[in-house]
Amino acid sequence: LDDAVLKALSSSESDIAWGAARVILETGRSQLGKLHENPDEAGDNSKHGRAPLELKEGTEREISLLRTLLREASKESLASEAKRNFAQRAHISRGSRNALVKLLDEKDTSMAYTAACWLFSMGHVDHPGVPFSIVNGGLGDRELSAEASKLLDEMRSDVALAPAVKDALNRALWGTNAPAAWGAAVYLMDRAEMDNPGVARGIVFGGFGHHPREDAERRLGILLADQGCHNAAMDALGAGLFGEYRGERFHVASRLVREGV
Repeated sequence: LDDAVLKALSSSESDIAWGAARVILETGRSQLGKLHENPDEAGDNSKHGRAPLELKEGTEREISLLRTLLREASKESLASEAKRNFAQRAHISRGSRNALVKLLDEKDTSMAYTAACWLFSMGHVDHPGVPFSIVNGGLGDRELSAEASKLLDEMRSDVALAPAVKDALNRALWGTNAPAAWGAAVYLMDRAEMDNPGVARGIVFGGFGHHPREDAERRLGILLADQGCHNAAMDALGAGLFGEYRGERFHVASRLVREGV
């Protein structure tokens, strides 16, 4: 039965995976079993009470279960409660850290973002995937951008973490994820840090066609009017005109005409 549940939990079909997750949560078939129960309602000394969780090395079932909880938390109250309780009870251990680090590689950026937030709250911020997932999945999401910005501000205030955040922002600015490029550019512009040429690239690549064009135009106008940013903005527009961002060529060409090019 356990092998069948694990196989179902790893299914690419979300309904099957969630069904297996419910079985695990409701029957206690893993270290994460009973996570949906409110720890305040369980005895302090009980097996499923306030005792900290420690995920062991190589716990495929736990990693698959966490992945499913993250995916279903916005739709299923059981998953949402389990996710919240995990964040409260996860023990700061190598096993817990490694299980969450594996989730940083998820193609679903919202899953990677949540895993990064958990690692941040547990004090595990030395992995480069943590700031990058916060940038890529947080700044790139309109609903999460404010929260992500606060986390990045806190990380940048630590001299030991600031270089990793800078690298994560640069990866987003020059990457292929348009919402993340836009989010990283806006984050830096809002902090008057426009000297990075990637900011102009993020505004053009991530803004035109992906966000309200009025805001993209406004921000691009600020960059063009700034002597130190003008050339980078023109270079970004030129890259847009000659093919880097095919869907935005019309808007880019229109802007270049207004600039007298």
